[in-house]
Amino acid sequence: MLSFFEIIQTIAKKYGVSVDDINSRKRTMDVAEARQLVAYFLREINDLSYPAIGEIMGRDHTTAFYSHEKVLQESKTKPEFKTSLD
Repeated sequence: MLSFFEIIQTIAKKYGVSVDDINSRKRTMDVAEARQLVAYFLREINDLSYPAIGEIMGRDHTTAFYSHEKVLQESKTKPEFKTSLD
């Protein structure tokens, strides 16, 4: 189990964005993808519910669900994304 802070810091560093950007309402592609990965890892690593993820991230549970599903779909269709995800 990793803390939200550990997950968000790791992803922010990997994507070259700040933790503040991930927590913001910015919708640039790199920030949005980093935010989706945070939701994905909170679900996969910590086994949190979508409402819990939404609450932690300051978003709705449906956004957490969409983020998780989006990462799953990307990992199935883009081998380079799957490699990075692993």
